[in-house]
Amino acid sequence: MKRPDGTHRPHFDRYDAFGNETCVWWDEDLPHREALSKAIADMKRNWHRYRREYYGGLK
Repeated sequence: MKRPDGTHRPHFDRYDAFGNETCVWWDEDLPHREALSKAIADMKRNWHRYRREYYGGLK
């Protein structure tokens, strides 16, 4: 699962099937609107891969 977050600095959190979290930080000067647009575009472009990685971790 991937979740964009910008509460304290633009980043996204990735969670595996077991709840382990990995944070990917973006430039702290990135405006919130641009960070959200970037996150949405990334999810649209890569959702197949994220789904495969998530469910692959259950094996």
